[in-house]
Amino acid sequence: MRKNICKRNIAIFMAATMVLSPVSSTFDNYSISNLVSVKAGDLEDFIVDGGTLVKYEGKGGDVVIPDGVTRIEEHAFLNCSELKSLTIPKSVTYIDATAFSGCNNLTSITLSEGISEVDPRFFSKCFALTAIYVSDNDPNYCSVDGVLYSKDKTRLIKCPGTKLGEFVVPEGVTEIGPITFTGCKYITSIRIPETVTQLNGLEFWSCTSLSRIYIPESVTTIKGSMGSNGENCIISEKQNVKIYSPSGSAAETYSKRYDNLTFVEGEMPANIPGDINGDSDVNSDDVDALRRYLAGDNVNVIKENLDVNGDGKVNSKDSTRLNQYVARYGVSIK
Repeated sequence: MRKNICKRNIAIFMAATMVLSPVSSTFDNYSISNLVSVKAGDLEDFIVDGGTLVKYEGKGGDVVIPDGVTRIEEHAFLNCSELKSLTIPKSVTYIDATAFSGCNNLTSITLSEGISEVDPRFFSKCFALTAIYVSDNDPNYCSVDGVLYSKDKTRLIKCPGTKLGEFVVPEGVTEIGPITFTGCKYITSIRIPETVTQLNGLEFWSCTSLSRIYIPESVTTIKGSMGSNGENCIISEKQNVKIYSPSGSAAETYSKRYDNLTFVEGEMPANIPGDINGDSDVNSDDVDALRRYLAGDNVNVIKENLDVNGDGKVNSKDSTRLNQYVARYGVSIK
């Protein structure tokens, strides 16, 4: 039945996309020139019904969805583990939240201009995602360092799951989406600007390396999902997180409701967990600095960050954990 649907639509798509004109567009931190043309044979990889992409049956790799598709249906790419990158044409106006569930090796998604509705949940199961790119000409969305924002940059919609270290929410952002950081296993700290006034819930769930958040006094309302004590909690009860904020703030009142949240008055310190060399980043240079320190070399380190695995000792286990963290093996650090 599905193959028949596909065949009925092949003629339409061949006319529109058999020979695509070379496309050249500039994206934030990313440039695409001469997108791969969609050939007639490639259409057999897509089951399309009336403009709706029902199912992808190809071999993965770098996939360009045919121009003319207007909707991407639920589970269209379900468990497509071979999918590496995806380019979505401007004809697409809607993407279902579960369209890319289980695409565990998908590293980048490029949104062409014109998509009117993006449900951030469709990124949440793409754990290898490093960047979301958007056309400069898109009227609704933009990308900065691979992070998805509304066009006016007042809404932070989705942070890719492989971002490392500290994440600083840009000044001017007024809204952080309810699952913006869900699945961001490698972020260790988050700074929220004064322009944000409310947290809506689930923002920081499953951020397993997260140990510190700065919440400004401007945030007067904090909502969330149900915690173990029957009240709202923005962070999983399995996570122990320090909440930095001015005295008397909503964040202070909120954090004192939960055993796993510790309130600390004032600004959040600049040091970042895993930042061994003090350059405000966590990468292979920190792995090298920790290795050299353990070998007895004379190297400058931030000593409070050396116990990477949080066991109260500094040894080769910390070096191994940090190396795994930087390589994105799914481990957390303290």
